[in-house]
Amino acid sequence: MVGRRALLNKDYSISAFPSGDVWCGGYNGRIFKKNGTSTAVQGDGETPRAFQLYQNYPNPFNPSTTIGFDVAQNTFTTLKVYNLLGQEVATLVNEQMKPGTYEVKWNASLQSSGLYFYQLRTDGLTESKRMLFLK
Repeated sequence: MVGRRALLNKDYSISAFPSGDVWCGGYNGRIFKKNGTSTAVQGDGETPRAFQLYQNYPNPFNPSTTIGFDVAQNTFTTLKVYNLLGQEVATLVNEQMKPGTYEVKWNASLQSSGLYFYQLRTDGLTESKRMLFLK
C-alpha cells in the first residue's frame, strides 16, 4: 500500500505484527490489512468518485507486482495483461464489481523479461498503463 497511496498523501502509518499481519492506515481514513497475498480495505465506507487505474508497484518488478484500481459504480470490470505484441498473457479480473478500491497481484514468473501493458475496462472506460518485468 505504501507504494501507491501513501506516497501520494505522505500521511500514513505502518504496523507489523509477529503474526505476519501488516496494517497501513491514512488514505481517506481507510485502513489496509495485509496478510499473505490478500488485502482487505476497511474504513469510512467512502466509495471512489471516479474510476482510476494506478501504476503497479513495484515497477520494475520480479516476479510479482500489485495493480490497484478504483471502481466508482456497479459495473462489469476486466483487468488484463498484454505483451509488446498485443497478445493477452493474463486475465486478472473478469467479473461484475461493486464500487470500491481493489488490488490484484500478478505473478509473471512464467513470462519472459520485458515491457508489459495492463488494461482496465469497465462500461464506458478503458485505461492502460505499462510495467517492466526484469528477471
